[in-house]
Amino acid sequence: MTEFREEDWMTMVDHMVVYSKDDIRVIFKDGSEIKAGLNDG
Repeated sequence: MTEFREEDWMTMVDHMVVYSKDDIRVIFKDGSEIKAGLNDG
């Protein structure tokens, strides 16, 4: 993929959970998840 396409995103992602600014989870429709977070620098 070379560009963001909303259709692809909506096809793959089930939901997101925000526990804190340093712990944001993206849960995919296949049950897998990734952890992301914001850094203060």
